[in-house]
Amino acid sequence: LHSNLREWALYSEEEVLAASVLHPLFNTEEHFAAEFWKPTMSQRERLEALSEAVHRTSQALAAVGVPSFLESAGLIGWLRHGQGQLPWDSDGDLGILVEDCIRAGSSKDELQRAAGEELVVLKFACACEEDCVG
Repeated sequence: LHSNLREWALYSEEEVLAASVLHPLFNTEEHFAAEFWKPTMSQRERLEALSEAVHRTSQALAAVGVPSFLESAGLIGWLRHGQGQLPWDSDGDLGILVEDCIRAGSSKDELQRAAGEELVVLKFACACEEDCVG
């Protein structure tokens, strides 16, 4: 087992959900946007916010004609945890097909309008319009 996985085995699912997002086992620079960071959150609160963001993003994508789907750990969590997320997850996994995106001809600005003011579209492009890393 990876050393982090061995450490997680010492916690119940409820303890993981109650843990602070600052817990060393949640350390993930890959999924960190400082302007949206709330260090006082519990993991349960983070997952609730991520679930809401994934749901609203899926609705916004549908509004601009781009079908989306759960993938990776997001799909596994939905199947294994009663349509929720894996308790230790730190991101939301929503996928789109490039063919659907190109067919819709949607832009980042159109997606932002569909998403509303409560969500911020950091990156979106069917073809590389900007920094396409990440």
